[in-house]
Amino acid sequence: MKKFFIIFFVFLVIGVGLFLGVYEKGELGDNVTYTLNRITGKVVISGTGEMWDEPGEPFDDNIKSAVIEQGVTNIAPRLFRMTGITSVTIPDSVTSIGSEAFASTKITNISIPNAVVIEDHAFFLCYDLTSVELSEGLQSIGWNAFRDCANLTLISLPSTLTEIGQSAFNGCSSLRSIIIPDSITELTLNSFGNCTALEELTIGSSVNLINFGAFSNCSNLKNIFYKGTRQQWSAVALLDEEAQKYFNNATMHFAE
Repeated sequence: MKKFFIIFFVFLVIGVGLFLGVYEKGELGDNVTYTLNRITGKVVISGTGEMWDEPGEPFDDNIKSAVIEQGVTNIAPRLFRMTGITSVTIPDSVTSIGSEAFASTKITNISIPNAVVIEDHAFFLCYDLTSVELSEGLQSIGWNAFRDCANLTLISLPSTLTEIGQSAFNGCSSLRSIIIPDSITELTLNSFGNCTALEELTIGSSVNLINFGAFSNCSNLKNIFYKGTRQQWSAVALLDEEAQKYFNNATMHFAE
């Protein structure tokens, strides 16, 4: 009986909230819905399966936090773009982060437990973002995914990552160190350009191409750790002449 009254009370509160305009409800997919508390700015996204590719942009600057519940499998493109969101909880059922999903938001840190793909511009211009936790299983980071996240100081790239898109970390001017895993074979155009605070760089032995602008303006590089031998390093195609200058001024460390 007590449990019945508790459930009744909860539904009563939600019903009154909807009547007074406190709660906003909507759809984001065939089986995905959201409930937004307009007083607290918290949105809860629940259901099963995928969000639509074009669910619109239902949220505005009043949103402060989001909880995505287990069962939802993606975060739609532009879902939170240019909103006031500062925090989000992502379940391990989410396997992809859509393009511009969090672009130009106030998100401060994020943990992505099971995503396979982070699409282009997903966190573009997130100036307040300081740390990102990625998990094993992530395969691809898209173009400009973290571009101009100027206060990002901590990110660890998983060993399953095979693709870092062009300019993915360009302008992350607070990053002091980065480890490129052995699963990466190419550092794309401008991938870590303008990481002006970068002092320590670890490069996996599978990298065979460092493209133009990959480390442009990374003039503070002090230590470069290459996981292969000196002979293997000599075979790496270093197309970025500017990076070559910075590499020559840094201390190179080899596996041999």
